[in-house]
Amino acid sequence: MLIIPPHFVRRSETWSLAEINELPAEQGDELRRLLRTTYVTFMLATLAIPEQLEAPGALARNFTECLKINEDHWAAFESVLSQDIEQATGIRRYIGLRWSLATVRKAPKEKGAARETAGADGFEAVPEPYPDGRRTLIPQGRILASFSAGEIELETGSMFQSLNFPKGIGEVYDQGSASIQRMIVRIERDIAELNRARAARGQELYPRLSVIWGMCEFGGERGVGEKQSRD
Repeated sequence: MLIIPPHFVRRSETWSLAEINELPAEQGDELRRLLRTTYVTFMLATLAIPEQLEAPGALARNFTECLKINEDHWAAFESVLSQDIEQATGIRRYIGLRWSLATVRKAPKEKGAARETAGADGFEAVPEPYPDGRRTLIPQGRILASFSAGEIELETGSMFQSLNFPKGIGEVYDQGSASIQRMIVRIERDIAELNRARAARGQELYPRLSVIWGMCEFGGERGVGEKQSRD
């Protein structure tokens, strides 16, 4: 029996969909399975609790309805996380991934049996995520803790931050924000690289990233207004 301790030692990375789609198909399929699991887990933890199921105007009244909502929403999100539309639209899509160290602690043996120890801290060793020194889509010895999605319209320098799961406050919010910041840095670097190549060919340069926007999930009176009044 293994006991999973709280997550710690995180690794954040940003991949473009073009990079992911160049990898063997099974790697992309496994990543999308992990993304879906993370999304469904977060949504069920949010919706499938008594406070939400019994609230006036609840989105769902039982666990089955919660699952149906998840399936419907995921079907809409899946294209954003899998379809590379850059050649057709000039919009480059990215996925930000945050990994937690998948360290496990052994449960104590039955009374009277000698207890195995894995080290001074009681944790089993976990291999380095990139043992051969090469970047891989799914690091060895890590589990997916959260993900985000964003896209840049290259002709206008406008970025849309479309997804970020799981959401939350405190450390969860900070970690999600840090992952998005890394995505912004990656987008700026990609624009600079594209412009170097375009300058060498005598093409017009893409504008720098100048606008970042997203969707507000709060009602006008209950969410944003309250936050503004506190600020």
